[in-house]
Amino acid sequence: MKNYQSLLELFNAHLDNYIKGLDRKQPRELYDPENYILSLGGKRIRPLLALIACDLFDKKAEDA
Repeated sequence: MKNYQSLLELFNAHLDNYIKGLDRKQPRELYDPENYILSLGGKRIRPLLALIACDLFDKKAEDA
């Protein structure tokens, strides 16, 4: 079985960059709840499964 740690790191890096950009977006009333939900951590399972499925079919994970 393949080690998918690199896919998890790829997704986490992308998510972290997105979350950092939320601090600059307006209106705050819209983006503060999004920032809160994304920082909880439970929203990482489904995207990781999508990256694994992409890899299983020999597609580039970056495109997923």
